[in-house]
Amino acid sequence: MIFLGVIEHDEVASFIKTLDVFILPCRQDRKGDMDGIPVVLMESMLSGVPVISTRVSGIPELVVNNETGLLVEQDNNDDLAEAIGVILNDDVLRNRLIENAASLVRKEFSLDKNTKKLSGLFQQY
Repeated sequence: MIFLGVIEHDEVASFIKTLDVFILPCRQDRKGDMDGIPVVLMESMLSGVPVISTRVSGIPELVVNNETGLLVEQDNNDDLAEAIGVILNDDVLRNRLIENAASLVRKEFSLDKNTKKLSGLFQQY
């Protein structure tokens, strides 16, 4: 495992495409702060990289366990390690997750579609 540190913003997309799996084990801190739906998960999913994250905040809306990625409980290192092994060793599951993930992001999180929905709501009210 290699930790690269800071990556320049314009290099992130090409870097993500080199990954075997994108792992973002989010957690709630002592003050209750947590991630919403991290955009980097969407970017990974659209790049054809399978994702593993945690059941925190809105993440399960994007990463549907065993459908669009794998989810583990926060701070559960054993389950996280197991999920990494599963995704790296099960090509059928991996390919299904990749396909479903990209489809979900395009369908539910498209900037164009969501902008049109929001515009329609403004016009309605």
